[in-house]
Amino acid sequence: SLMSPTYLLMESYVPEDLTTLPSEHAVDGVQLSKAAADAFAQLSADSVQTAHSMYATSGYVDYATQQTAYTYYVNHMGAGSADYYTERAGSSEHQSGTAVNIALTYENTDDLVNTEAYAWLKENAASYGFIIRYPMEKALITGRNEPAHLRYVGKKLAEKVNASSLSYDEYYLLYMAEWNDESLIPSKAILEKTDYQAS
Repeated sequence: SLMSPTYLLMESYVPEDLTTLPSEHAVDGVQLSKAAADAFAQLSADSVQTAHSMYATSGYVDYATQQTAYTYYVNHMGAGSADYYTERAGSSEHQSGTAVNIALTYENTDDLVNTEAYAWLKENAASYGFIIRYPMEKALITGRNEPAHLRYVGKKLAEKVNASSLSYDEYYLLYMAEWNDESLIPSKAILEKTDYQAS
């Protein structure tokens, strides 16, 4: 599902199967839902084998913690800056237990998108069920520029999103969302037009 300022999780939502990532794949205490945790542990282990070692720096964040972080930025920088630096409670994918932020072991994370490890990640993330959720080139569409933020959606969907060249927001609204007004549903010609998907 889509989580955003428009599509919110309830304050009470907590994943039922939170699993702590092993210390060789994450900083202490990072949790994800079990499927996402298992997939990330495999991705991390394989990244080590290919000399592109990466690990998790954050995973599940509960509603209250997200609310505290957002309030801090509002109080210190104003609402506009708060929306830039963090997300409003309920709109963060981290609350779902399917989002993970990564860092690199051997390369400079400040220049993450230009590293060999990141090129490997872009090529291989979908085969583990992850998408790069907020890529730099889609920031005007997603509203966020967070290339280190991965979202677990399962292999089948990740491969479809990756092949489409669309952001997850675009893919979700075109192919997955329930449309309340049938007159607004894109035509089959639009949905099947490959040059749209490649643009």
